[in-house]
Amino acid sequence: MKKILVIVMTADQNYILQTRVAIWTMLHSAKENIFFKIHILCNMKLAQEDRDKIFQLEKQCNNIKIYFDEIEEEAFQNAKTTAYIPVASFYRLVISDMVDDEKCLFLDGDIIVNSDLSELYCTDLEGVYLAGVKDCCIQHDMERQASYKDVLAIPTMDNYINAGVLLMNLQLLRDHAMKEVFLSCMKVYYKMMDQDIMNKCCYGKIKWLELKFNFFADFYKRIYALENTSFSAKEIEDAKNYDGIIHFPGRYKPWNFIRMRGSDLWWERAKKALYPEDYDELWEHAVENTKKSDWGYSVERCRKADDIVIVGFSEIGKDTADSLERCGISNIRCFCDNNKEKQKMQYHNLAIYPVDEAYRKYPKALWVNTSQNSAGVISRQLMSAGVDEENILIYVYKSEQYYDNLDEQYQEYERGQLAFKQSGREC
Repeated sequence: MKKILVIVMTADQNYILQTRVAIWTMLHSAKENIFFKIHILCNMKLAQEDRDKIFQLEKQCNNIKIYFDEIEEEAFQNAKTTAYIPVASFYRLVISDMVDDEKCLFLDGDIIVNSDLSELYCTDLEGVYLAGVKDCCIQHDMERQASYKDVLAIPTMDNYINAGVLLMNLQLLRDHAMKEVFLSCMKVYYKMMDQDIMNKCCYGKIKWLELKFNFFADFYKRIYALENTSFSAKEIEDAKNYDGIIHFPGRYKPWNFIRMRGSDLWWERAKKALYPEDYDELWEHAVENTKKSDWGYSVERCRKADDIVIVGFSEIGKDTADSLERCGISNIRCFCDNNKEKQKMQYHNLAIYPVDEAYRKYPKALWVNTSQNSAGVISRQLMSAGVDEENILIYVYKSEQYYDNLDEQYQEYERGQLAFKQSGREC
């Protein structure tokens, strides 16, 4: 007798292939008697061509039925988004109204599944809204994260779960009208957005799942870093085999930055899950994006430019300008920023202009876009003002987390690039 697992995911046009990889891994890790009913929440504008890339899995496997459930996005007009947390992330707040079943397993698209999900799915949810795994990064950095409880108005961060893998008691969420409670919180800015909202609103009615069911790739091959946290020794030992769910959270995804921990695992699954043409296109993009994120690439582009405009008068923007000058770049003409208050300032005798004025002064400049959360939006604004796309350089700020999460084979090279940026001397 077949056992039905109700899975819910979200997708937009930028996450189609990643979602396909995630689904492929769960299908090929399942026992023979498991049947998947997969609901993919999307907006009405998602192209049929994109949907078909996932629908194709129905033809390849006989244990799956896929539904695309369209979301009215008006409810999310107040959602606070970033470059790597799109509005689609907030769709999980309304799952209880979108899916009629009593329970479901919500999965992010940035995962790979290495074992049968029926054990996880059978977890008892009586009396709780959700079951999830405590957030690996918060557990690892609890000393710094502990005070965030005051922002969320919860007693402690010790029990804070990651929302990438959630077993959801849909019936109880409906009975208590939690969708309305969730949506009412969107008017407030929270650092982790919908994840914060679910932890805040469901506090006290959350069950904890074992670490192996949402293991962050950040700790791949360095699981020892999770010792002396609230994860038990048994949980850590069980997770060492990486035979549960591996999650690639945060900004630095393997399909954008191929040097990150666990990227080889994701690309190995992608090669099997995707058609060759889709795989090749995604791989070429990742290689190119990784190359363009190198500090040496930015310096080389700037050396060839007659004029340079730094886009974004922020700490990152100022650091970029200072770092370029240390590397011998002397042709930075100005900053530009949309904030009118900043346009009254100066930095090292460099004025801060609105985009249109900067373009009139330096129409052929290289525009170094230092925005991290809204780089795409800012680049489109620049192009609307007349800037050629080829003259826009996207600067990727690499945090300490980036360097911590690098695969060991790339550590020396990347640290050399960082030293070049900080000293101005090429290694």
